[in-house]
Amino acid sequence: PVDPEHHDVTLVATAGATGLCIVVEDTGSWRDSVSRPGRGLGLRIARAMVDRMSIVRRGPGTEVVLWRSTGGHA
Repeated sequence: PVDPEHHDVTLVATAGATGLCIVVEDTGSWRDSVSRPGRGLGLRIARAMVDRMSIVRRGPGTEVVLWRSTGGHA
């Protein structure tokens, strides 16, 4: 059986001439912060620190893509 407390997380960061892209993938299941009191600020904090963010929930897991411009020119 799968251990519900163990989930793999992969993080890939790529720096380019115009910005930084970070992709975070996990194998856990999505749960609303309401079901976990005192939790749920991570996405709000991440969103406040980047220019763009996308969240894709799929299969067993989630992919979050964060983009922050460095002000460079391509």
